[in-house]
Amino acid sequence: MTQPAIGYGENGARQSGGESGTALAAQRQGEPTMTDPVCGKPVPLSSPHTFVFGGALFCFCGTDCWAQFQVEPASYVRLEAAAARASEEAGLAGISNPGPHGLSQILYAYTSGAGNNGSAFAGINANTLWYNSTLAIAMLLGRFFAVIPILAIAGNLAAKKHVPESLGTFPVTGPLFTLLLISVIVIVGALTFFPSLSLGPILEHLLMNAGKAF
Repeated sequence: MTQPAIGYGENGARQSGGESGTALAAQRQGEPTMTDPVCGKPVPLSSPHTFVFGGALFCFCGTDCWAQFQVEPASYVRLEAAAARASEEAGLAGISNPGPHGLSQILYAYTSGAGNNGSAFAGINANTLWYNSTLAIAMLLGRFFAVIPILAIAGNLAAKKHVPESLGTFPVTGPLFTLLLISVIVIVGALTFFPSLSLGPILEHLLMNAGKAF
């Protein structure tokens, strides 16, 4: 989808009037709001009073807060927080669903990238600078970085001396070891995937049953 052109003045304020401002407002489903960093009031994203700081866009309730913020932006927002917001906006720009399904889209894209498959849910636009860069990093770490601890464990096991069995040796062929092994797999798997499932598909299903759709 072609994004509307947004111009910025010399002071960094967005010039969103006219046709481009109308196109931007039309893209915002349900007219979401942003908190004014000066007064703390909720402000619609279509507000004409905006300012870019640290790569992130901030909206203001009026000219007073807008002008006050420009004098010393760092006194209201830390640069690191602004950069984090900018990366968040870049990530959210690619999803087609602002609800829990959008989280599933993002998680699946990076999980698939780390697994070197590279597939993605239908509806997410991963062909952006943000996703191309971060998914490439995920693929690099998933393919090569994971090999390092595996080789380290293998080297450590190879260096161990053979010790004959004794009364203190824990048998690995009995039901106790089998039960412990299965328990560890289930617990680690639950701790790994349940948070993502609860915030994604499970929450989406509960909201759908409650009549809430995105």
